[in-house]
Amino acid sequence: MRLAASPEVYRALAKHFTSDDVPRPAAAHMAAEVLTHGEGMETSIARFDEVYRSLRSQGFDDEAAQHLAVESLEQGHEGV
Repeated sequence: MRLAASPEVYRALAKHFTSDDVPRPAAAHMAAEVLTHGEGMETSIARFDEVYRSLRSQGFDDEAAQHLAVESLEQGHEGV
């Protein structure tokens, strides 16, 4: 099910993700993906954190790790 795309919904989603300690750029990316793909998008904060930390330990910089972790959730992959 897709959510109604509106600035208010986007901001609420991004705020929710940041309140769960997701970095702001990744939270914004996750909010955009949820609005685009609907409820089928994996939004597990624990899963994001696991993939993000793994990518950081592999040498990816902070920004790249954030974006790749969100993409991993979108695709439902085990990791990058």
